[in-house]
Parts: sequence; structure tokens; C-alpha cells
Amino acid sequence: MNYIEELKQRLDGMFSPEKSYFPKDNLLSITVSNSNVRGALAHLKDVEGFKHFVMLSCVDWLEDGKFELVYIVWHPEKKVNVAVKTLIDRENPEFHSLHDMWRQLCTYEREIWEMYGVNFIGHPRLEEFILENWKGMPPMRRDFDTLHYVNEHYEWREGREENYKPRDYIGEAFDEWRRK
Repeated sequence: MNYIEELKQRLDGMFSPEKSYFPKDNLLSITVSNSNVRGALAHLKDVEGFKHFVMLSCVDWLEDGKFELVYIVWHPEKKVNVAVKTLIDRENPEFHSLHDMWRQLCTYEREIWEMYGVNFIGHPRLEEFILENWKGMPPMRRDFDTLHYVNEHYEWREGREENYKPRDYIGEAFDEWRRK
């Protein structure tokens, strides 16, 4: 049994993940309850040596009424990643901030708050980040209507109708460029 398989056994025993598997050779993915996220990440950082926080991401499972928060950490000596995942309610998206564990989590939590509307309880600075004066539904939610937003906020320019399909336009422009 190699290191990542032994790690999976330890984490399975300690945190009873709903799901744990290897999406890739050097990546272990575990889905834990909300109450086990901090403990799992603290164990990985303080006991197992996963000192590098890679990223926090959010997946919108619209059909299930859930958001999935995905924390990825890296072990520089073992060359292994672990993705710690948890599901939160999409209607009232809240989760406790973990910014005290890795400083860069402040930025990721702030971005996810702005783009998905997830409230990170205890975050020191949930405020405007990338979007300026944004009102309404966060734009990364799957039910955000991009076309409606564009029609409300931008004017169509004359001649753009012909280039409505960017892939076709780019293909034609590329063909024309190759003929020159």
C-alpha cells in the first residue's frame, strides 16, 4: 500500500467521509460533513504535512439545491493533493470561514461570496472584490441569465448580428488569414 492509500484509510477512519476516491494517481478526494471540514483540513495541515493550500472552489449543483465547496491542499514532499469537499444548502448558502488556517483563503472566500453568494461566517472582509456596484444574483450561479443581463446592460452594435456565433466568425477569419 502506498502513501496516498494509507492516507485515505486514516482519513476514512477519522472523518467518516460520505465519499472518498482517487480521481487521479496523486489526488485523493474526500467528501465530508460540514462539521468535519475544519478538522480534516487541520489534520492534513498539522499532522500529515499538507502545508500548501492550493485553492478553494465552488460547484453549483442547481438540480440538487446544493453548492459544493472544494478545498485542495498539497503535500510538497509526497507530491500528493487532497480535495476536501462538502455540500451546503443553496437557498441559504453559509459556511464558517477558514481564513485563519491559510491566509489566502480570505481571497478565495471573498471571491466565492461575490460570485456565488456564499456567506462565510466570521470572514473579516466580505465586501466588493471584482465586481463593481453589482446588484442582483451572483453571476456564477447556474441560474444566472447571462443573455438577459447582456440585453439589459449593453447595446447591440450594427453589424454584430452577422457575427453572433463567435466560433463561426473566428473560423472564417482564420480561413481568410490562411489564404493571404
